[in-house]
Amino acid sequence: MNCEISNDVAMDLMGLYMSQSASADTRKIVEAYVAAHPELAINFARQSAGTQVAAELDALGKARRALANRNMNLAFAIACTVAPFTFWFDGGHGGFPSWMMLRDLPSLAGACWAAAAGFWFGYWHWAKRTRATGL
Repeated sequence: MNCEISNDVAMDLMGLYMSQSASADTRKIVEAYVAAHPELAINFARQSAGTQVAAELDALGKARRALANRNMNLAFAIACTVAPFTFWFDGGHGGFPSWMMLRDLPSLAGACWAAAAGFWFGYWHWAKRTRATGL
């Protein structure tokens, strides 16, 4: 292929080439230019490695956020599920619980279970997403 381009144009096209967004003709032009200018191939290799590392770090960050969201939803789901069964012992009632959320405040217990349902759904959602990716 006989196409003369400058170093600046080749560097501009490198991003498209590395992301595999360039057309077949553009890829041929860039490959021919790099073959004719081996010093530029070193720059391509450096920037390609940097692009790959950045993409891997981005994927790792997304995976960590997904796992953190899944774990947080699980923790809140468990806490909101068992909260209505909590009670308080007071020494003046002969060892019996003096307050129990489910018995004494059923509306608050219902609100806790409604929140738990939302957190269980969130956990299911994140577990499904992380399972699909092999995490």
